[in-house]
Amino acid sequence: MSRQFNASLASYNKLMRMMEKEPTKQPMKNIGLLSTSRTKSTDKEDMAQPINRIIKHFNTIKNKRGELNGS
Repeated sequence: MSRQFNASLASYNKLMRMMEKEPTKQPMKNIGLLSTSRTKSTDKEDMAQPINRIIKHFNTIKNKRGELNGS
C-alpha cells in the first residue's frame, strides 16, 4: 500500500475523533419571552442529520469489530 494522501482515510480518522468527543448538553440559560425557543430533539430528529447517521453506523461497525477481535 502506498503512503500517498488518502482522503477517505483522513475522513475516517476525523470521524473517529468526532466519535470520541461526546457532546455535552448544556441547560438553557435564557427563559422568557425574548429567549430563543428550542424544541426537544428526539432520536428521529437526530437521524435527519447525515453526520449523526454516519456516526451511528460507524459505532455499530466499531462495536461489531470489537466483538470479533475479543476486546
